[in-house]
Amino acid sequence: MVEFWRLGAYPAPLTELGSIAARLEALGWDGLAFGEGQAGSPDQYVCLALAANATTTLKVGSGVSVPTRHPQITASAMATVNAVARGRAVFSLGRGDGAMHQLGQQPMKVREFETYVSRLQAYLRRETVDLEGFESTISSLFERDSSIDLPKTRVDISATGPKVIDIAARLGDGVTFSVGADVGRLRGLVEQARAARERAGLEDRPFGLGCYLPVAVGRGDDLTRAREYIRGAVMTQARFGALHGKPSSAVAAEDAQVIQRAVEAVGQAYRTHGKRSTGGGTFYPKDLLDDAFVDRFAVVGSPEQCAEKLQSIIDLGFDRLVLLTKSLGQDPQEENATRFAQEVIPLLRDGSPSSPNRTQQHLLN
Repeated sequence: MVEFWRLGAYPAPLTELGSIAARLEALGWDGLAFGEGQAGSPDQYVCLALAANATTTLKVGSGVSVPTRHPQITASAMATVNAVARGRAVFSLGRGDGAMHQLGQQPMKVREFETYVSRLQAYLRRETVDLEGFESTISSLFERDSSIDLPKTRVDISATGPKVIDIAARLGDGVTFSVGADVGRLRGLVEQARAARERAGLEDRPFGLGCYLPVAVGRGDDLTRAREYIRGAVMTQARFGALHGKPSSAVAAEDAQVIQRAVEAVGQAYRTHGKRSTGGGTFYPKDLLDDAFVDRFAVVGSPEQCAEKLQSIIDLGFDRLVLLTKSLGQDPQEENATRFAQEVIPLLRDGSPSSPNRTQQHLLN
């Protein structure tokens, strides 16, 4: 069964994170994910531990973790959070963007990232890692504390292109795509991942498929407000389509110019350390993305329309949807996340709509 994870700007204030996580659990969310951005967000692993400690069934994880720390330190943090969560932790690792910019660095090079993933996974499997002649491990962490001695936590890779998808297929426990809600593009990426698994002789082993999707649910004024809640999330996600200086060939021509502007705007925000977001506000220019672009890139509409779009994505084989329900400085009461849990998840859990007629039948029944 597919899992629905809430992702977005960190709940604030931090001191109430536990109660917010418990509320999301009660609403029916399967997981709560946090990004990593040390210059403008609380520490990711501390937040995950707080959320895990306040809940019993809600999974916790990253979206994403970035390689700013040594893989041994990252592995230790992941194992610790998984212990607090009693085995409910799932992590997604990326090459880094915003967090790397805050250190004056570019995303990690693909070859270096492959080495990082390989070492991280080895640490979590309690193996000895060769650090250029020095033997390194975290095996004693599990031996000294039985509460940490749990099965290895899932670590998948966040990806948009073939090189990182190949790393995910060979070294990860799954892959989470970050390209928006275009079903055709997602289908192609799923095929790439499966082909890479087959080339590596791993097609018969478990492998998770996930994707990041901004979601706005509502009707009339509620939908207008919900669209504003995610406009910044759409901008930050859309920029992954042009991180190397020009839009990917997979990006539709009508969207290429908009995505390039998003890259430039987010880059400027990182260079100024998000100063426009002081006081809890947002750092992105509100007129950068029009409604038409938001609606194409994200899942936007009534509960029934959102369920239809999401079901078409689920049918591609995804087992985890990581849903961005808010942007920085937006929706402090989690209205969009609440509406999604109450009005969309039941349609997908109970009705599993795969066509407009099936959704209408479910609503009539």
